[in-house]
Amino acid sequence: MPSRKTAAARGLPVLTGQQIQDPMLAIEDFFDRMGPDEARQLLWTWLKTTVAGNYNTTLDARERALILDFYESMERLLEASFLLQQSALKKSTHHHD
Repeated sequence: MPSRKTAAARGLPVLTGQQIQDPMLAIEDFFDRMGPDEARQLLWTWLKTTVAGNYNTTLDARERALILDFYESMERLLEASFLLQQSALKKSTHHHD
């Protein structure tokens, strides 16, 4: 079975064209999927299972799917946050010109 490479790992954007134009859409999508408390819990579960090395024995299929979906949402959130940060930098640079 070939390994699953994410869009980011293949060098492709993980945001939709609409999200590239308006990165807040990706951020809204992330928080529509889960609140900060659930995100923190998933991060902890992800860390714990990865570090402990018992990923396959402690999580059922639904939990593994949830972590995979969370990972993909985190990729989009990361890319959207970067676009917003770059936009803010450009605006602050223009104000100093």
